[in-house]
Amino acid sequence: MSQEDQIAAVEAKLQSAGVSVSEVCRRAGIDRATWHRWKREGDKPRAATWARVEAVLAEVLPAEKVAA
Repeated sequence: MSQEDQIAAVEAKLQSAGVSVSEVCRRAGIDRATWHRWKREGDKPRAATWARVEAVLAEVLPAEKVAA
């Protein structure tokens, strides 16, 4: 699965849970433009930055949505 596909899958999970990407970015301490670059321009997130995103996702998504 490409990075673009992975980001799109995360966005779909967030949408179904009623959580905005902006909220995840805010809580992870990243700019919304950074998310956009990951999604559209193929920039790869640093491991530490993505770990913060994953931590937020674990907080805001039901367990089955994070793993799926």
